[in-house]
Amino acid sequence: MPITAMRAKRICEGDEYVNYVYHADWEDKRTRRNIEEEESYTFLLYEEILAFKNASLNCNLKKGDIDDIFFNNAYHLLND
Repeated sequence: MPITAMRAKRICEGDEYVNYVYHADWEDKRTRRNIEEEESYTFLLYEEILAFKNASLNCNLKKGDIDDIFFNNAYHLLND
């Protein structure tokens, strides 16, 4: 999951998304924003967790459902 270690901001619109990357070394205007805004970017992993949080709220997931996804699945993978 190397992409999650990048500093970036993900913008989602419908079924599409764009990753705006911190100090990208290319000139693609679709994936670049202004330099000042890039300073606020965090790791894409945190963007993914925030997206999951928002989706879980939209789907009315219960605490137990979220525990299953974040803890219990990993626990069973490692211990069964």
